[in-house]
Amino acid sequence: MMKYWGICLVAIVVMAASAEAAPPVLSVEQSHSEFESFLSAFIEDSADFTSTGYAKTCADAGRDLVKIQEAETKLKANTDQLKAKGSDVSVLNDDLSVMSRLRENYITAQKRACRRAENKGREAQIFADGQRFRDDYQASIKALEAAMETKDRKKVCRASLQSLTALMGLQRVLKESLSIDADLLTPEERALMDSDQKWLDKQIADTSDLMAMTCSPEA
Repeated sequence: MMKYWGICLVAIVVMAASAEAAPPVLSVEQSHSEFESFLSAFIEDSADFTSTGYAKTCADAGRDLVKIQEAETKLKANTDQLKAKGSDVSVLNDDLSVMSRLRENYITAQKRACRRAENKGREAQIFADGQRFRDDYQASIKALEAAMETKDRKKVCRASLQSLTALMGLQRVLKESLSIDADLLTPEERALMDSDQKWLDKQIADTSDLMAMTCSPEA
């Protein structure tokens, strides 16, 4: 008999502990309000992706990602319980969609920050090279315009060679930049990169044609 009561007592304790561990089911309004509060607080204290301190951004984004996943899990569990009770959870489904997109975007953003932290020295060099080649190209365009006015073939040849060298440098910088995080680019960023590449291809082709006309002894 004592054994029976002992088993019952253990069962009661376990049930009580489970009841304590299970969070209360929030109403639709309460759950939505909690979601909005989370977003508001999150925006105030989230990783700074505009910073060049990539190692810190990588760590901060990892911390933020955990917060997002915990909040999303809690929201989904509460939504499922409310749905099982027959509640209209359309508002919470929208909230879950927002959380899902936020999580997916953060996963990509964190990967990019961490990869840039790993390649910080290389990125700094790519940026410096890009700035140098842009300056060289702008200078070469002015020189080319001035040379074209003189109609001196040798001057045009030298200026076009200077321009082509700068353009080839920019093309190399673009390819090196893509080699770091090409798989993490958004569709918009990819489209911009493709547009830059097409522009470079055309400028290189046009400048090469100009060189062929002005630098060749037979021209």
